[in-house]
Amino acid sequence: MADETRMDAPGSGRRAAPETRLDRTGTSAPPTRLDHPGGAAHNEAAARPPAPQTRIDPSPHDTFQPLPPALASRFTVQRKLGSGGEATVWLCRATNGHDFAIKLFHQVPRYRVDFEAPQYRDSFRAEHSVRVFERGSDLDIHFEVMEYCRFGSLDSFLRQRDPHGGAADLAVEVLRQLATKLHALQRPNGSTLVHGDVNPRNILVRSDLPLELVLADFGLAVDLGGRSKITNTGQGTAAYSAPGAPQRWRVEDDWWSVGMVLYRVLVGRGYFEDDAGRQLADSTIDAEVNTRDIALAALDDLTLRPAMRSRWQRLLTGLLTRDPMQRWGFTEVEAWLAGKAPAVHRAAPSTEESAGRGRRALTPFALPGVGTFHDSASLGAAMAGYPEPAARALAGRGRAALLNWLIDDVRTGDSYSELKSYGDGWGPEELATYFTAKLAPTAALTYRGRPVDTVADLCGLATAFDAAEVVTSLYDRQLVGSLSGPQRSNYPMIDADWRDIVQHADELGQQYGFDIRFGRAPQRTHVIRYALLLAAGDEAVTDSYVAGVRHRLADPNMASAEEVSWFAQLRQEARL
Repeated sequence: MADETRMDAPGSGRRAAPETRLDRTGTSAPPTRLDHPGGAAHNEAAARPPAPQTRIDPSPHDTFQPLPPALASRFTVQRKLGSGGEATVWLCRATNGHDFAIKLFHQVPRYRVDFEAPQYRDSFRAEHSVRVFERGSDLDIHFEVMEYCRFGSLDSFLRQRDPHGGAADLAVEVLRQLATKLHALQRPNGSTLVHGDVNPRNILVRSDLPLELVLADFGLAVDLGGRSKITNTGQGTAAYSAPGAPQRWRVEDDWWSVGMVLYRVLVGRGYFEDDAGRQLADSTIDAEVNTRDIALAALDDLTLRPAMRSRWQRLLTGLLTRDPMQRWGFTEVEAWLAGKAPAVHRAAPSTEESAGRGRRALTPFALPGVGTFHDSASLGAAMAGYPEPAARALAGRGRAALLNWLIDDVRTGDSYSELKSYGDGWGPEELATYFTAKLAPTAALTYRGRPVDTVADLCGLATAFDAAEVVTSLYDRQLVGSLSGPQRSNYPMIDADWRDIVQHADELGQQYGFDIRFGRAPQRTHVIRYALLLAAGDEAVTDSYVAGVRHRLADPNMASAEEVSWFAQLRQEARL
């Protein structure tokens, strides 16, 4: 049976007000003894600053002693294991030489489950959960005496391993044990228990060879039997909590947490962590979890056979399905472990989609006056909606900063090779349009305030009397071919045809004795604009344009212009 303290870093965990409470207060209250056998072990995760400590002075040397007298007579403190928001845990040695972890609460602990009730004995059996030998209070200090797990939490155990060394084999064993122990917790004698905070810090490693895991920290556990699931609200650890978990408790939400734990085991870091273990703020995590699916692009970086990668994608997709009624539970996990392929009810993201999306960056990228963004898709959508702030953000060193953020932090998997080929001549406006097309390929695209999202937009630019400068800028900076997307897949070909038509016009100009390749003469602008129309338009547009040119050349009012030899030749050829 168990309740182990989370060694939670700031922002990593949250607690709600419980219902049932241990109500012993006063001096030297006798401890509550449980029926579990003796033992020893606990979680040694990174500690936070300790809570205010109690000083007693039975010793003539005034040696610091955090334990109240009821425990100090039987245990000697060895060192502090860690401290969380609700308690501090000490490694203590009993007079018989055995080590124990003693949790001293900062305030009266409260529980929603009576751990000693007969109906819960199967849930909190020693093979499933960390053993708690005593609960009690003395001098208003409430405590628990627990087994000491010298290998620490699963979180600390994983941090000591090579994150890419045999992760898949370890993940299978972690899944097998978690599924068995969680199922035993959730279904005791017809009741419906929910752990409420399954995460790597609340899973303890009792032994490493063979690996034996036990569940801990049942401060949020609740029995849903015969009670409304809607009103049982609680706060678990944000990075491992299912969508909607802070508003209600559901058995299915524990299985979402299992999926996030398996992601941590496989990838070597939590989904909302960077490689240094730093985590996003709870508010950011909540927004992500409640609005977007979990991306599985990181699995593509693992050294796995394609078939095995596909199986892990299926497992994580099944467990991390946002609809709790469609989410995998014990039945599906058991079938998966047996080599079967249970159905999933959320489409697994494609490799291409995952690679382009990347992961959530710990450090956000800022658009002035708009906001900060932790992933490429939301940044791209903001750039599409606010092109002017996007251009300002990309001025000066902004281009290099965004590239570093996308490649190193978000890891979109894109090399942005167009910048090497054409980007030297691009200013902030070109960069804003380019990155918007890359990061938000389905968003409406603009350039210098003009829509460039469809072929019709390009044709409109070619014929708009006030868009000449925009069109020549698109041509000179070779931007159109770099804006390919779902509805712009033909843009590279349009750009190639456009340039070919202009080049052919330049060659004809030289052939007929006039050169319009340089400068900003009206003739040059005219050629560029209508070459875009011919390249982007369909056959009907091309035929209509050619017919219009032939008609103008044949106009009798143009006869006087035949004094110019090259024009006379053009008129003659146009009549052929």
